[in-house]
Amino acid sequence: MSVQRHCSIYLAKNGKWYMELGDQEYDRQDDSTTYGPFASKERVYDELRFHANPGGSFQDDSGTREVPTVSPNGRPIQKPRG
Repeated sequence: MSVQRHCSIYLAKNGKWYMELGDQEYDRQDDSTTYGPFASKERVYDELRFHANPGGSFQDDSGTREVPTVSPNGRPIQKPRG
């Protein structure tokens, strides 16, 4: 049986999209790695194809979040694969 991981997709103040994704099942936001920047929300979904079990996602297109400099889990921001 598999369960979702934390997945949040958001537009930051720089006009670029980012994704926070839990590294394992049951992970919460503070356990997640940030991926980006992406030019569009569609590119984020392209990246999700490379990750097992993302489940649903929270989306924020307000553009009010700060540009991330580090992932919530302390790891560096991961560049998109595509």
